[in-house]
Amino acid sequence: MDRSRPTAAAPAAVRSGRTSALGGLLAVLRGWWPLAVLLPVCAVPFVHTLRLFFVNDDYTELGGVVREPFLRFFWDSFILRDTVPFWRPLESILYEVNWQLFGLNATGWRAWTLGMHLLNVMLLYWLVARVSGSRVAGFLAAGLFGTSAAYGISGHSISSSQDVLGVTWTLAAVLALTWYTTDQPSAHRGRPYAATIAAYIIAMLCWESATALGVVIAAVVFLRETPWRPQADRRGAAWRIALPLTLAAASAIFNDIAQVQRTGMHLFYGLNRDIPRHFWWFLGRIALPLPDNGGRVVYLLRGVGAAVLLGSLLLTLWRGCLWARAFALWALVAIAPFTLWKTITLDRWVYYACVPVFALAGWGAWAAWRRLRSDAFGIAARAAAVAGVALAITLSATRIGPDNHVLFTEARRWEPLVRGLQAYQGRVPPDAHVYLVNGIWTHPFDDVDLASVAWVVFGPRAELRNATLQAYRDAAARDPLAVGLGWTGSGFVELPRP
Repeated sequence: MDRSRPTAAAPAAVRSGRTSALGGLLAVLRGWWPLAVLLPVCAVPFVHTLRLFFVNDDYTELGGVVREPFLRFFWDSFILRDTVPFWRPLESILYEVNWQLFGLNATGWRAWTLGMHLLNVMLLYWLVARVSGSRVAGFLAAGLFGTSAAYGISGHSISSSQDVLGVTWTLAAVLALTWYTTDQPSAHRGRPYAATIAAYIIAMLCWESATALGVVIAAVVFLRETPWRPQADRRGAAWRIALPLTLAAASAIFNDIAQVQRTGMHLFYGLNRDIPRHFWWFLGRIALPLPDNGGRVVYLLRGVGAAVLLGSLLLTLWRGCLWARAFALWALVAIAPFTLWKTITLDRWVYYACVPVFALAGWGAWAAWRRLRSDAFGIAARAAAVAGVALAITLSATRIGPDNHVLFTEARRWEPLVRGLQAYQGRVPPDAHVYLVNGIWTHPFDDVDLASVAWVVFGPRAELRNATLQAYRDAAARDPLAVGLGWTGSGFVELPRP
């Protein structure tokens, strides 16, 4: 047989190969098209904030980066000698990378945080799609999470970037845990469990609130390895349950030490009568992200929303499947660090808890959709459900802008300060004590933030203070390093020494 001549079956084989390649490409596109829709939709509500300058706590983070060399800055944060009242050693790497890439370009910093937020949207989509078996459920969960106004500015805030990064590694840990729970021989579950623990440790080193995930990991392993489960690995279950709980306890101890060193109070100083009120506030904020200044009607609606959400989570814990129970437990313990470790309530602290809550919401909505009948009533119910989800996403996304009005106000207050001071770089000694006279920077946190601004603009030994004209004159009379800068409304002028 002449092997140089093609046989009659060759064209068919070529066509089959091309069809197979095309089918594979279409399969990939079918898996990615939800993300092509999701990511722009979730980015649009935050895009208008990218042009804003640094504000408030941002300068505290910047000050730590520019004050010390990177290795010393990282080591100080690791051994609890930095200025942050929590143990977040990997936060130093995050801010150092951003500082080297963007410097004082706030748009770059905010774009970085927004990019990590969109990455969390992708990871949540994959997580819910995997545990539910439906890309539609993943699409709904990620869409609700990515456009929610519940967490306020966390999707783009510079000083919240460690929160967003902590959630990224938390989602990575939970995704690895889903591979651990698949019905495979126990010998093959070591790698996904190791990946889960590794990602969990990284998440805790980024953000202290990720500590709560240890309870979820232990609970999932317990439910997976209980005697009534097939292929249960009861011999190795004990240490697999104990390890994440031990890591969570260690993280809590380190964060308690950090709190004592920075504030003189222990980590659990919030253990008082405010715990139920704060817990209820966080639940209400997630369920109905309405403005705080709405009066009694808003508080009533939030209370109803909190009751419905809490009841749904408890019902899921009682009757749900393995991963539904895991999400419900995750939502409850995700709020715990903020009720135990904080004495105030802020909307951005619900970012972590929103992940499992909206995972359940998207999954539950898809499950309810599939149970509707195909008659006229079912078609009407499905149309109403689509309209309701679209309305919820639209209303929540449009709330993000108004909720950021404080951020816009603060940016307009801080940018003239920093830009004006930059004009005096090189003209003011790097160890000067700069007094701002007739300034507009009066805020309870300004003493800390102004000190950080001085380090960012002039150097790590500089000081910056608000003062009256007489206070500057009194200081200059005894301090040779005192420099007075008077605010004119549009810039600074250097004041003469007395």
